[in-house]
Amino acid sequence: MVHPADIAPASQPPTLPDTEPVKPIGDDAAVPWVLRHAVLLIGVVPIGPQLIGSIFNIWYNIRVLEPTLTPLQLGRFNLTVIAFNLTVYPLAIALWVLAVSEVHLTQRQLLTGGQVDADRLQRARRRSINLPWWLGGIAGFAWLACIPTFLAALAAGDEQVSRMAGIHLPVSFVIGGSIAITQGFFLVELLTQRLVFPVLFGDANPSETDGALSLGLRGHFMLWAIAAGICPIVSLVLLNLADIHNEPGLSVFVGVVGVCFCLLTAALASMLIESPVRALRVAAQRVSDGDLHVEIRMRRADEFGTLIEDVNDMVTGLREKERIEETFGRHIGQQAAQRVLRRNPNAVALAEQVTVMFVDVRGFTTRSSTASPEEIVRLLNRLFTRLVEVVEAHEGMVNKFLGDGMMALFDTASDRRDHADQCVQAALAMQAAVVPLNRELREEGVEPLEIGIGIHSGEAVVGSIGSPRRQEYTAIGDTVNCAARIQDLTKHYEATLISAATRARLRHPENFGFADYPDCQIRGRAEPLSLYGVRPAKSARGGDACDSDD
Repeated sequence: MVHPADIAPASQPPTLPDTEPVKPIGDDAAVPWVLRHAVLLIGVVPIGPQLIGSIFNIWYNIRVLEPTLTPLQLGRFNLTVIAFNLTVYPLAIALWVLAVSEVHLTQRQLLTGGQVDADRLQRARRRSINLPWWLGGIAGFAWLACIPTFLAALAAGDEQVSRMAGIHLPVSFVIGGSIAITQGFFLVELLTQRLVFPVLFGDANPSETDGALSLGLRGHFMLWAIAAGICPIVSLVLLNLADIHNEPGLSVFVGVVGVCFCLLTAALASMLIESPVRALRVAAQRVSDGDLHVEIRMRRADEFGTLIEDVNDMVTGLREKERIEETFGRHIGQQAAQRVLRRNPNAVALAEQVTVMFVDVRGFTTRSSTASPEEIVRLLNRLFTRLVEVVEAHEGMVNKFLGDGMMALFDTASDRRDHADQCVQAALAMQAAVVPLNRELREEGVEPLEIGIGIHSGEAVVGSIGSPRRQEYTAIGDTVNCAARIQDLTKHYEATLISAATRARLRHPENFGFADYPDCQIRGRAEPLSLYGVRPAKSARGGDACDSDD
């Protein structure tokens, strides 16, 4: 199972200054016992594998080696056992205590809220990663030193050492040492990752520690093969070579021991490998479900550490992209943001058939001179909130806000060819949306709002336009200019005005009611422009409004 602390809400990692002021985890009373004594536990945990390896070595020597020795050789062998245990093993224990002491002192200081010098913290981090290797080196020296020591003791007398004794004695120590070293290596590595890495490394990545030597997946499988496969097989082969046919139980016993160590080693290896795999799988599933606020806080110094860091960086990048897209969308509109992000940044703006809408609030200049800036902004935000929802509900895109007005585009980017219908329907819905807002404003004692809407259809250049350093996704051209001029004409009518080009593009003109207006000569066009009013509720007022040159 994945530990709850391995996957947590994302946080920003702190930087490492010259002297790292580590946040205190708490006083001794608040810190869990297992963390306060983590390094002590790591220091004593190798005793178990060493005892198991020694028991196997003693049993092997009694049942297999001793029958090949003379009484005098057996006496020297027993005396050597006592002398060796009283000299080499205390030295090995002292070296191991020295190896874990730096990690222990640093961890204790961090847990009590002390400040740790960056160099000292780096040394403790490196030592914590290398602790399994320290154990392997110290224990390996102690076990392998037995071979020349005991062979020399047997050969010190006048009796000749038998060939079988010369074979079985090294094998007994190699097999016992392999069992002890590999099991101890796995246990120390597992406990260090679980109990020491979270304290010493915090948000740092153990796999990036200089001078640290982490065992990779291939190395773990090699150790597993040595402890669980090679050692028992070699023992069985040597038993057969020893020609001990009268005690078949020895082979059975060695086989049972081999199976037990195979299962134990496999369990330890799976704990080292399965946990990060499960954490990565859970994180991937949560990201796939749309949860980007996730971080794998498992600290590893091997390939998994690099992979976990890459996954965290990837999720951070996705989270940042989502934040940028959300912020980007709030400023230029969600649809515009999506179009910009989908487009090739080197692509040029293209000519497209569009329907352009301009909206303006009537009399807002006068209103602004009598109200505070804060009141004006709040009022515009209330209005634009409703208008933007209407535009996007009709698959349009609010392209820009123009003070007390706005410009919206309806085009073929949404794979719809009825963009003129959508635009006109949106205009009617906007006029309808202002009615309940005005009701609220009257209740608040605020003067109601009135908007004018002008619509024109035609070809426009659409895309990102500007300098390489600053661009805007917009539409330009005669169609846009005409829509803006038509909106100006709405100052003289209580109607939404559309051009003849927009009416001609309507796929369902029967859905709308129209009022004819005189053709108008607008600035920038040689030919007069035919206009129609789309009445939301009232009839259009008469009058000549063709003077639009200002």
